[in-house]
Amino acid sequence: MENSFSAVEQLTQHAGEDPPFPIRGPSKNEDGTGEEQDEGVKQQSNEKLNIRDLMPHVDLHSHITGGLLSELADRNWEVRNEALQKLTNIVTENKLVTKNLGKLPNVLAQRIVDSSSKIVAAAIAICQSLGSAMGMQCKQHVHTLFPGMLQGMGNSKIEV
Repeated sequence: MENSFSAVEQLTQHAGEDPPFPIRGPSKNEDGTGEEQDEGVKQQSNEKLNIRDLMPHVDLHSHITGGLLSELADRNWEVRNEALQKLTNIVTENKLVTKNLGKLPNVLAQRIVDSSSKIVAAAIAICQSLGSAMGMQCKQHVHTLFPGMLQGMGNSKIEV
C-alpha cells in the first residue's frame, strides 16, 4: 500500500512533540512516579464534588406530625391509605431529604406488612421515593424497613 506510513515516517512526523495526557486509567503520580500534572488537572482529579451535597436538604421530621403518624396506624384502611397519600405528597414535594425521619420508619414498616395489598404497594413506593430522596443517608433505615419488604415478597398462605 502506497498511502500507509511506515513506522519510521510516523516517528519523524511527531518528533519533538509531547505525548498527550492520558485520560483513562490510574495517574502516574499516585505511586510517586512520572511527571507532574498540570495544577488544574491535578485539582480536578483530587476533588470529586457531589452536586447533591451542595443542594439544600429538607428535614421531613418537621413535616411529619403526630396526627399523620396516628392516621398511618389507624384501624380503618381508608384512613391509612389517605395518610400514605399525604406522605407521598410530602416526599415528592421535597426532592432531597435529610436522614432525620423521626418515628416514620417504624410506622412505615408496619404498613409494609399490612393486610391490605394496596397499602403495602403504596408503602413500598414511599420507601423507594425516600431512598431516592435521601441517597446514601438511607442506610440507617434499611434495618427497619427491609425485613418487612422481604416478608411481603413471601407468601404466608398455605399451599393447597
